[in-house]
Amino acid sequence: MNDLSVHIKAHLTAKREALFNADGARDAPLETLHAYCRDVDEALRDCQRLLWAERVKHGTVGFAQLHTKSGFSLAETKRFLAGYKFLAGLRSVLHVAAGQRLDILETPYQDAIALRYGFEQNSAGLLLEDFFKTVRDIRLSLLSFLEKDLAGKSIWRNVRRRVSSIKIDPGIALLDGIIFLRNRKELNLDSPEAVLRIFKNSLAYQGTLSVELRNKIRHTLDALNPEDFKSKAAGGVFLTILAWPSAVGQVLLSMHETGLLAKLIPPFSALTCKVEYDQYQAFTVDQHSLLALCACDELAHDADEKIWGIYAGITDKLTLRLAVLLHDIGKSGQGDHAHNGAIIAEAICERLGLADEQIAQIRFLVYHHLNMSNLSLLRDFDDYDLTQFAAEVFSVETLNLLYLLTIVDIRSVGHNTWTGWKAYQLEQLYDRVYSLLDQMKGESQKASLAQAQAVSAYPYLDDMLPEERSSHVEWLARVDEENLQFYQKLYTGFERLTVCAADRAGFLSDIIGCITSEGYNILSAKIYSTPDNKVLDIFHLEPPGKPRLTPRKRLENLYRKWEFINSGSMHADSLVRDRIKKYPPSVLRGVVSKQVVDVHVNNKDSMTATIVEIDTTDNFGLLHKIAWCFHENHVNVVAAKLSTRNDRACDVFYVTDSQKNKIINNGDIHRLIESLQKHLSAEIPVVSSHRPLRDDNKFDASSGS
Repeated sequence: MNDLSVHIKAHLTAKREALFNADGARDAPLETLHAYCRDVDEALRDCQRLLWAERVKHGTVGFAQLHTKSGFSLAETKRFLAGYKFLAGLRSVLHVAAGQRLDILETPYQDAIALRYGFEQNSAGLLLEDFFKTVRDIRLSLLSFLEKDLAGKSIWRNVRRRVSSIKIDPGIALLDGIIFLRNRKELNLDSPEAVLRIFKNSLAYQGTLSVELRNKIRHTLDALNPEDFKSKAAGGVFLTILAWPSAVGQVLLSMHETGLLAKLIPPFSALTCKVEYDQYQAFTVDQHSLLALCACDELAHDADEKIWGIYAGITDKLTLRLAVLLHDIGKSGQGDHAHNGAIIAEAICERLGLADEQIAQIRFLVYHHLNMSNLSLLRDFDDYDLTQFAAEVFSVETLNLLYLLTIVDIRSVGHNTWTGWKAYQLEQLYDRVYSLLDQMKGESQKASLAQAQAVSAYPYLDDMLPEERSSHVEWLARVDEENLQFYQKLYTGFERLTVCAADRAGFLSDIIGCITSEGYNILSAKIYSTPDNKVLDIFHLEPPGKPRLTPRKRLENLYRKWEFINSGSMHADSLVRDRIKKYPPSVLRGVVSKQVVDVHVNNKDSMTATIVEIDTTDNFGLLHKIAWCFHENHVNVVAAKLSTRNDRACDVFYVTDSQKNKIINNGDIHRLIESLQKHLSAEIPVVSSHRPLRDDNKFDASSGS
């Protein structure tokens, strides 16, 4: 009987090795290896092999005893059973739909099966997402099984683990290239930084995480506060991993498998097992993005000397890798994925704390990531003017990044998608654009752009995407003295709210107070006043968890609250105070009694406005306090770029005095700085209970009731 169990284990191990070798990724997580294996029966056979092997060794009968006799955790057993039931039911429905025995989930039957499972018409992609997630969980159970020692506890193995392994952190050690859990009591995973350090060690020691350790991380992540993943410490370790000198793709694959990547980049969770019906796509969207990152690592040893040379010349690998990782992030929602992806990527990069130049570069690459492939394959260069494209690319550095991004994108779409002809066409396009950039004399072009920006006080407007500019012109044309319009767009993890209205004294303070009173966390914003006295404000907002309202209902509340504020029947400040009383903001990871507020005033970099830069710890209602300080000091905000970098607010305001002139009086500047530091460094209230406080005689600041 033991011979049978060893035979089953050998069969599964050989199968696993074949899968790894076939995909050219020896240590890749199993979820990447069966992306498009639609053989339902094969996945079921894997389940049955595991059950038989455990029955032979431990005498288990059925799934229940996997937990009591075989050492599987209760959570693993439940997940394994749920996966088996789903696959068994899917195979039965597939047989009925096909009218014959059919174990492959073929495309012609997917829509009919999806309808039987309760999905709407043309929702086969959602069915496949469930299928792929189930197969992934089955493979993780299989890998966990293969890691166990079926021959019983080996004394020699335990001795080697204790004597020959290298302790690399409390609770974990390295042996034979595997980072394993050595002592559960010593292991500390109480923060995202602690979890991220394990993956950083994986890079440093070139080791693969054991399945036991991966599962431990998976189960731990759910217990951590989601807000803690936005901290500067967590973001710093994550960026260190992305900027690592050697290959990082396999580590990012492991981070995705454990769920850590989705915690750090929430929109990425919407790409997990997402199917794209395309004749070229051979992988789910998340797998394609991560395989593209692995392909990016391989450029360091590329057979093409030109590609290898360009990659070797890239000094900022972080920018390239983030652009590769996020290039399809816009597929998490509906609409043009390049346009949406640029907006989402910008929000992610700001949250991670990247420099403005890096953010602008990544947004450009994501927005234009299809351009070079489309131009190279669909246009005749002898009959097409590339001048406009070259002007958009602007620099050789950007051209190099876009070229490499295009290469890894094509290579990771599917098997054999990168051909000699595509390589030749893309290289021809690169050479022609490179030549045009050389002719344009980039340095003189930069000088003219710098001069143009010096005339304009608000250079951030140059960063707006073309589609946005046309929409803004249309929206602003509808604005009159009494008209305010909100334009809401939903993304995974945040909302984008554009405000168009007639400007007036205190407008910014009131509109921010209105938004804050609804419980939104303002992630970033762009504020702009037009010469004809209109405002265009663009906010990236994180919706609150309490109370749970639909985005449409929150928008209705914003309109209603604005009417109260605009009519003078209520003040924005009172709405914010009511919100804080009803839903006290939590204090994360220790009590912060005082805030350090850095305020810098600059009268040199703009010809028409005074620039005020504020850097401080982010907290709920911060932007409302800043806007109120400006209003109290009779300072007019004509433009601003506001962002949250990790857990710090980094805000830049272009301001004037009440006569729309620069603030040059030293006394006025000193009073403004003092006022900002006084209001923003006030103690943060620490609330012992999160139970809402009710006062039925007051306006409900959170729901508009």
